[in-house]
Amino acid sequence: MYGQRIRALRERKRLSQRALAAELRRQGLRASDVLVSGWEHEAREPGIGHLCALARLFEVSTDYLLGLSAASQDVSVLAKANRVSEKTALYRTVRVMAESGELQDYLLGVVQTNLEVLARGGMEPGVRKKAQRLLKRLEPGPPDSSLSEP
Repeated sequence: MYGQRIRALRERKRLSQRALAAELRRQGLRASDVLVSGWEHEAREPGIGHLCALARLFEVSTDYLLGLSAASQDVSVLAKANRVSEKTALYRTVRVMAESGELQDYLLGVVQTNLEVLARGGMEPGVRKKAQRLLKRLEPGPPDSSLSEP
């Protein structure tokens, strides 16, 4: 996950691996294009100093770089940094996630989590059963004909 994100962020800034390494060296870190390639192919893990420098350079959180967060930054932080409303910052975050292909996976995770809560929660029996059925449809396996387009 971190390799894909480092590569995508580097490409978004229109930097080559060599240029990214040079930028990291300007910040006092050891870096080479071979090292950057190692991160992008997940053959090597960036150290804490490199992670922090990458996060600053790409203006994202270290959690995002490591794949621990789907959003590159907390919406309230983005709003303050860009002097915009939280609604505008959220819109921009969703747009970036959609462009990177992460939005669908993120939303599916949110739906699945909410269905799990409903399936085991103290709701009416009808709601629990419906949530359990929907969860089964989300499980990997052979295609469910009821989910196909008409």
